Amino acid sequence: YGLIAAQQAGNRTDAAAAATTIAKELTPVADFIMENATGVNIRICPGGYFQAFPVASIETADGLVLGAQMRTAIAPSRTLAAGTDSPVVMSEPVMVASADAVPGYESLPFAALDLGAIARYFEIASVSATAVDLQNLEDGPGTVLHFSGHSYADIDPSKSSMILYGGKMAASDILQSGPRPAFCVLSSCQSGAAHNFQAQDEFLSIQSAFLYAGGQVSIGTSWPVGDLAAYCFTQNLYRQLAAHDKRDASAWIAAFWNSQEWIRRVSLDEIRRLIDESEGTVGLPSSVLGRSSDYQPFASFYDWASFTILARQ
Repeated sequence: YGLIAAQQAGNRTDAAAAATTIAKELTPVADFIMENATGVNIRICPGGYFQAFPVASIETADGLVLGAQMRTAIAPSRTLAAGTDSPVVMSEPVMVASADAVPGYESLPFAALDLGAIARYFEIASVSATAVDLQNLEDGPGTVLHFSGHSYADIDPSKSSMILYGGKMAASDILQSGPRPAFCVLSSCQSGAAHNFQAQDEFLSIQSAFLYAGGQVSIGTSWPVGDLAAYCFTQNLYRQLAAHDKRDASAWIAAFWNSQEWIRRVSLDEIRRLIDESEGTVGLPSSVLGRSSDYQPFASFYDWASFTILARQ
């Protein structure tokens, strides 16, 4: 359908159209899973090209999002999905590493607001977004790492990388040297994109590398995502998470799907209020200027379904 080719060419219009078409083609898959899966909290282990698509966000013929209905998460390997690890509850502070102004890359003014957005709900610790500082983070149980910045997926998935100050951190670096948080949020482009389509199990991306390194839950993106959309999703994710008393993997999954539903329907008026509450000086991007207050800027599947969640058993 040309989804990956359009993304590589930077053609958002064609990429969005391809993603919408694929999602519609997968409606029978969503119906089958809804009809045959027992209970909730299920895991999907995609193979081949499905590794590069947010299959948990496809809709049934009745318009129900699969993941939201069944608290679904993606498992990058059958081994992780079948594990028996003891439940882990998140701890504070949330370690926030923001690489929003790396020289040579587009600045991300909304990503710079993530620190304050998370601090409304949790104790935070600002971490320098360098490879050395990230790899030196403590691995204690329940630790949370939030990264805001740029990242990209490589045709060799071991080389897919986060863009940091002073260099990069590839998926292979994470596997070899960490960091190893229990819960990880990657608010960056293509952090969850896996392009090793020949592997039918144990697919690799930046996002999945954190699970292989010992993480419980990892949140990322399947393709390029806008700075404003990433900020809005982040703010609501932590707001949803704060509403849970026991913040284990199940709570993270529930918060994720509630946030995805929210960003799909959030209005421009509500986004303006979020920005005002941040006390920042960032203005709305030109793409939404002049729109009505009830305009929903992320109603397209390509926008709201870009966020993905991986989890162990």
